[in-house]
Amino acid sequence: MNICAELFVAKMDAVNVHYTVSEREDKVIIRVPFDGYSTNVVLDNDDDGTHPALRTVLENCPDDKIADVIYVCNQLNMKFRWVKFYVDGDNDVMIEDDAIVSSENAGEELLELVYRTASIIKEAKPSIMRAIYA
Repeated sequence: MNICAELFVAKMDAVNVHYTVSEREDKVIIRVPFDGYSTNVVLDNDDDGTHPALRTVLENCPDDKIADVIYVCNQLNMKFRWVKFYVDGDNDVMIEDDAIVSSENAGEELLELVYRTASIIKEAKPSIMRAIYA
């Protein structure tokens, strides 16, 4: 596990946040669950984890609702500056964030980004669900 992943895991252990770790040759994926969802924090081993990506799959979107959901994602992108909302090639509504961290701040910074992402998702979820199921 790279140094930034180690610091993030240590910080979550210190504050009793549940997580799972998957290690691959080129990256470490740390899954942090919340409210029935989970954010995957992906840390590349090539840069020692200093350029992590946070990715959350919110919901799958039916083909006939894609235009409505993309419109809502655009509205949410204008409202929230910390994450981006989009519909991927599998019609999943995705929430992403990218960061630059260092070995000095990785644990604290990544935990803050996970908390912030979860908070934004909680606020944005009703709009996305209305677009999908209304």
